[in-house]
Amino acid sequence: MCSITYREAADLGIDNLEHGFMASADFVPNKAPDVADYPAARQALLQLPVNSPEMKSLISYLVGKRVALTSTLPVFEPYTGREVVLGGGLSALIPQLQERETATWQQNQQKDSASIRLFKKEMAWEKQFYDAGGLLVAGTDLPEPGAPLRATPTAAR
Repeated sequence: MCSITYREAADLGIDNLEHGFMASADFVPNKAPDVADYPAARQALLQLPVNSPEMKSLISYLVGKRVALTSTLPVFEPYTGREVVLGGGLSALIPQLQERETATWQQNQQKDSASIRLFKKEMAWEKQFYDAGGLLVAGTDLPEPGAPLRATPTAAR
């Protein structure tokens, strides 16, 4: 994740990119080849305007190469203003996971304003990708081994 850009991935023939644009390193200034620097990639996305020509260019490039994008929005959803586990899933977890997930949720309340800004951009970028004719598919992801499975309700073309 983030070690190559999405353009490089498309040029290599990779036909599906996971995590929407959240794993994109395309906008990191002076990106070192083959180096994964997620904090730098995240910072670059935070600074990128939602309607930037650079993102529009990347979207057009990926659509032209017929690269699908897998959305995993719940993996990145901020904690503030949402359920502990989406869809009322807290009760489905074993007590130890309920406790851990609740503690994580409580620790992050009102502390994720950057995540909220980036999450809103990601939703807009995924919509732009879809509107440009891109194949947007739903994905699931485990943030860490043993964590609850979170499904992504995303429309696909």
